[in-house]
Amino acid sequence: MNPLHIFKPGLHTASCGTTLNFTDSDLTATVAAYNPSLHEAPLVIGHPQHDAPAAGWVKTLAATPEGLIATPQQIDPTFAESIANGSYKKVSASFYHPTAPNNPVPGVYYLRHVGFLGAQPPAVKGLRPIELAESEPGVIHFGESAPAAPPPQPAPQTPPITAPDTGTLQAENQRLKAELAQRDQTARAAAQQAIHTTSIAYAEQLVAAGMKPLHAPVVIAALDAAQSTATPLHFGEGEQRRPLSEGLKSLFKDLTGAISFTEVATQQRAANTPSPVTNPLLADAEARTQRQG
Repeated sequence: MNPLHIFKPGLHTASCGTTLNFTDSDLTATVAAYNPSLHEAPLVIGHPQHDAPAAGWVKTLAATPEGLIATPQQIDPTFAESIANGSYKKVSASFYHPTAPNNPVPGVYYLRHVGFLGAQPPAVKGLRPIELAESEPGVIHFGESAPAAPPPQPAPQTPPITAPDTGTLQAENQRLKAELAQRDQTARAAAQQAIHTTSIAYAEQLVAAGMKPLHAPVVIAALDAAQSTATPLHFGEGEQRRPLSEGLKSLFKDLTGAISFTEVATQQRAANTPSPVTNPLLADAEARTQRQG
């Protein structure tokens, strides 16, 4: 019998559903590890669980760019006749997994047997399709049965959608609006109080500088009005633009400083002041004293 092309590198799915990637290095290791004295791979019909009876044996293995080539020997004549009649046209290899407890050479894919297939086509296309059967623990085979479907993925859990309670939403919306309005009102009141306190303090400074107290309410009201709007009032243009409150403070300060609240004597007023009146008796006594002296 001519050498048999029994396997090729690539991704192959075992009948258990596991996909394995056989590289050129894996097949080279299989060839190097094959030793008939440890385990001589038989030629069998199909993939029997106990590899019996043997219709022949694999003498040697070779690694080629196409895959594994097995050289058969001691072929059973009846089996050879069946092959000649076309009863078995396909071959399939079975391997011990590198971690299988019965692997004669742990760490490599060791050839277990070569099965000849009749009506059932092999799984590996392109040479002679291959089926790897698990007749004992750690043995893998490839079959032509429908490829194993991936495990079903659990459907994503979508939380149930409930219709919103319109009344509840409206009530919550009104509550939030009222809360925001209250916060805004409180903030405006605090800002206005701060402005008013500053205006009072400035008016008190003007009174201390000489302004009549009756003018203080006017000053306070003017400063409050200039700063209480949403956008404080300004005057001037360009670089001269200033807040109106600053301009009012400057104006009030200047007006207060220009008022004199004390009476200042002038030279003219001093000249118009009448001379003190002299007592005539005192004047006569003073004249007598001067003559006697």
